[in-house]
Amino acid sequence: MLGNIPLPTGTKTVTVREIPRLLALALHPDRSGNPRIVSSLMKQVIAPDAIPAPRCEHLTDDDWNVLGAIWHDLPRYREGMSEPGWLPYVEAFANAKYKPDWELLPVWRDAGMGAKISQISAEQEHKELLAAAVANGELAALSPLTFAPKRTAQGEELQNLLVMVDELKQYAARFQIGIQEAAPLEQDEPVTLNLADAVKIDDAAKEVGCSVESLLRKAARSELVLYAALNPHSAKLAAIPSHTSPREAAYETKQHTLVALLPQYSESLIIAGSAEIRQYSAGFRPPHDWHFWMLDAPQTIGIGNVFVSRSDVVHTAAPAIVQQAATGGTPKVKTGRPPTIKIKAEIVRQIIDAIEQAAGKKFDTGALPGNASDLLDACQRIEKAVNGKASKMTTSAKTFKKWVRAAGYSFPDGRTPKDQATFWTGHTPATIPKINAGVFAEVIPDSPL
Repeated sequence: MLGNIPLPTGTKTVTVREIPRLLALALHPDRSGNPRIVSSLMKQVIAPDAIPAPRCEHLTDDDWNVLGAIWHDLPRYREGMSEPGWLPYVEAFANAKYKPDWELLPVWRDAGMGAKISQISAEQEHKELLAAAVANGELAALSPLTFAPKRTAQGEELQNLLVMVDELKQYAARFQIGIQEAAPLEQDEPVTLNLADAVKIDDAAKEVGCSVESLLRKAARSELVLYAALNPHSAKLAAIPSHTSPREAAYETKQHTLVALLPQYSESLIIAGSAEIRQYSAGFRPPHDWHFWMLDAPQTIGIGNVFVSRSDVVHTAAPAIVQQAATGGTPKVKTGRPPTIKIKAEIVRQIIDAIEQAAGKKFDTGALPGNASDLLDACQRIEKAVNGKASKMTTSAKTFKKWVRAAGYSFPDGRTPKDQATFWTGHTPATIPKINAGVFAEVIPDSPL
């Protein structure tokens, strides 16, 4: 098999709408946590009369000699460096006393972006293949009302038809994809942001040194998670994924709630300055990332209702700080408090230490077992058990992987072995009774236990 589709135990049906995305994700798993790699170097020649733009050229032997002199205090440059490893070379070049009359231009290999592009293309192809399979009678798509096959359905009607899981197994096998049972989706609470960790988007933009629109565009590209303040009278929600058991769940709050915004609402905020919220995600990680909560009534929000997590503000600001330091500029980001990413990394480190002690063994820091999504789930469960809620560990999987790297750990590339899929959550029950509650406090203790 080339991949597997994880479905909660007890799943009976899946909608036609969900199948192309599930197939695409199985064939091209998310690799957004992988750092970009410098595949080669070129130079950008800054010619005063260049029209229409500066030209890019390959480095000559003389150019490499210049770089060797600038980088004489650094390890020998090698292709295949990760982005964090490349930053010292950027800084040394920017601060060189004798610089050449060209700029250094790295050529990146971005596995995360490559996977995302492949997912989009594969999903579109599978939409067309799926529609043809239904029309030809090769796949039985059933009416949600009568459970009778409907071969002639099109458009939105087709997307809402149901496919039995046994039928899906046979269809997916054509593409060397299997169906894997996963733990049932916990319909507990939506993903929310603690007000104490929230920064209004206009204030976040000032701290980062960019425009509000720039942050909205990052969110529209799924590079940043934004949160919106919901009216408490409109916050009764229902989960509607077809293959969740129970089919529906409800959540109601009596206070304002900051919920994670879907990327399409950021697009509306860019274009119109407002967005009509109808639904939002039940989580950041599979299978939660394709389950949604629906508002009883849509609610319109404006820029003033949009917030950013403090940890994401600091993370977004970090590249700007490095670049400004490298070019002799003054960072615009406030530095009166310790960088949040360091605090989060220390929490992650102590949780891993505690799990190591509960498991009775030390882990390889450069090749942790399991995967980052499961570790994030374990961290959230531990914090919720200790503090009654998961606020410090509420983040996207992409940001969490950066906390893990900042803590000095990494996961190996490739697929997670089946027997390690729930490695971290499996050790959670034994870890919770031993964990020091101070791990999640403002002043983190020296020991996690």
